[in-house]
Amino acid sequence: MPPRVAVILLNWNNYPESMKCLDTLATCTYSNLRVVIVDNGSTDGSGERLHHQYPQHTYVQTGSNLGFARGCNAAIKVALEEPDTMYVLLLNNDSVPRRDFIEPLVATAEADPRVGAVSGKVHMHGRRFWYAGGHIRRISGGVYTRAFGQEDVGQFDTPEDTHFVTGGLMLIPRRVVEKVGLLPAQYFFGFEEYDYSITLRQHGYRLRYEPRSVIYHDGDGSHSNWEPKYLYNSYRNKLILQQNHLPLSAITFPLWRRVFRWYTRLVGGRQRRRMLDRHQFIKSSLPPSRVFDYAIDEAIRDHLCGIELDEAALNAFDARWRHLPTGDSA
Repeated sequence: MPPRVAVILLNWNNYPESMKCLDTLATCTYSNLRVVIVDNGSTDGSGERLHHQYPQHTYVQTGSNLGFARGCNAAIKVALEEPDTMYVLLLNNDSVPRRDFIEPLVATAEADPRVGAVSGKVHMHGRRFWYAGGHIRRISGGVYTRAFGQEDVGQFDTPEDTHFVTGGLMLIPRRVVEKVGLLPAQYFFGFEEYDYSITLRQHGYRLRYEPRSVIYHDGDGSHSNWEPKYLYNSYRNKLILQQNHLPLSAITFPLWRRVFRWYTRLVGGRQRRRMLDRHQFIKSSLPPSRVFDYAIDEAIRDHLCGIELDEAALNAFDARWRHLPTGDSA
């Protein structure tokens, strides 16, 4: 019998995608699988519907929207209550995995005790890459996702080490969670996988990209990343990451923060336009430039004030930006 894997599936107001993912998981070829559905305080009844429709799976209800890391952590704790659970597997609920996607991940982790986490090949919009490994740019706090938007023609079919693993498909051994801990709970949505990847590497673990494991994930299943409050969330995330991991952060972070504000406001607009020109399949419309500028200013202000990054902070920002004057262009 292969080691027990607990798949963590986080739902928030997205019954159709969660149902599709769960139905696909039912066809998986891995023979020792447990599914933990965690509902992040959905307000549309989707949590109760999933609990009723899939009684064979473990169900966790957080009671409110805790964000990705905190929601997944609640499910990880439940999964590890069973002593035979050897791995937890974070899987985005708006993804569709191949039937054999788990076996290569487990084989990679079983082959080397130094492996701290494993991810696989993530496709979007057919065979375009969403993830095929990458690295974190420690100076800028940005992330380079290798091959993003490129057509998959077999150019990244070799297993290898990577600087970060995606939280949309992340296999973590039990022993790693017990030694390093759960996902960092300072983040609401996004960047927790980058922080956790840095932490795992600091503990001496390897992070692996295993292309034989494939899922399909178009992204933005529960929201658009271009919504102003999620821009604010992204900026807050970057500030948290850099304060956590910049060398000598007490000295370097204040300077980095000033440069980050200048760079984002003056250079970010040109970069956004180039990205849209390069990746025409991104259909979301950009908000006006004034919203980007306001989001970074508010993110820095709230970070310095020590305001916790949670749903209340996002909703408060969402209410504030809507009172901005109109008339600026993107």
